[in-house]
Amino acid sequence: MRTQIDMADSKTKQKSSFVVKEASLSDEKERMLNILTGNRERKGYDYGKRYDWLYVNNPYGPATAWVIWNENENVPAGFTAVFPRKMLVKGKEYLAWNCGDFSIEKRFRALGVAVKLRKEAKRHVDEGNVPFLYAHPNDKMVHIHMRARHKKIAHMKRFALPIRISRYLDGKPLGSVAGAVLDPVISTGLRFKFRKVGEFEHKIKPEMVFNDAYREVCEELAASVPVVGLRDKEYLDWKFKQHPNYSYELFNYYENGKLTGYVIFGNFNGTANIPEFVCRNDRQTQQNMLSTFLHFLIKHKKNVSGVSMIVQEFNTILPVLEENGFKYRDDATSSVIAYSAHPELKSIVEDGKNWFMNVGDRDA
Repeated sequence: MRTQIDMADSKTKQKSSFVVKEASLSDEKERMLNILTGNRERKGYDYGKRYDWLYVNNPYGPATAWVIWNENENVPAGFTAVFPRKMLVKGKEYLAWNCGDFSIEKRFRALGVAVKLRKEAKRHVDEGNVPFLYAHPNDKMVHIHMRARHKKIAHMKRFALPIRISRYLDGKPLGSVAGAVLDPVISTGLRFKFRKVGEFEHKIKPEMVFNDAYREVCEELAASVPVVGLRDKEYLDWKFKQHPNYSYELFNYYENGKLTGYVIFGNFNGTANIPEFVCRNDRQTQQNMLSTFLHFLIKHKKNVSGVSMIVQEFNTILPVLEENGFKYRDDATSSVIAYSAHPELKSIVEDGKNWFMNVGDRDA
């Protein structure tokens, strides 16, 4: 599919022709990777391994990508991609698009190229090829989505809780001594506060095994939340066990012998970062699972000094986090957008209050 755009370059007054073309995932892999890595700063991250995992091996199907070309110079000006994601909307399953990897070469960023490229995914929604899309743009990209007539529905916000003080005293006078004295005191107090309420099991990445019980947890959550990304065994295995760059761990939580929820986390520089905190939409269950998880971290993860979770601002876990001492940090706030032309879905998916969303719902 080709979408042609003619624009006048304000500096040269010369008419430039831009054409949007659907990319071949195999033939244009290197081209898209070069654009992506040339316009992002993420040290030590292997985008090549990520490409095969995210673009080709997604259990819900391959990605769709578009490259926008400057035909005058016969060079790519940028590209974007969408990744299929099964979603539950009021309990019914839909295959939607999770947008990501939007990258425009610097010298073309003032020419309206980004808006034209962004509209390509929207066109497919308007034509009924896909029921809806969603994305997590950074601050620089939000206005591009808005100009493409997507709707901003919420913010993603980070909440953090320190569980050991020594890390935060490093480099300060007598910091190591103070930390050695205070850490056991703080840990004892927190272990008294955060008690083991239910049963749990902990699995490192090679030991992770997902089954139908995880889908049952997701469907129970979806019974009270209108829009939920499907968490079935295929998705969870691909997203977290098979992730090529991150090493995740799994914390399963049980009540009365039944899987009631789970936490997926990674230890990144002494912080337990949580992309997935999933259980039924019940305040007491959320409290019990959080308490048991924190008890586990404090008792068994001596190298973890803090806990961090990024969630959509309407996620019902937020009041529970705040009640347990988690504080909002403004260093990772970003927007969430959504768009649908489906007459039965538009009002539902374009209201952020209807969504359950963790940072794990991003394109990774």
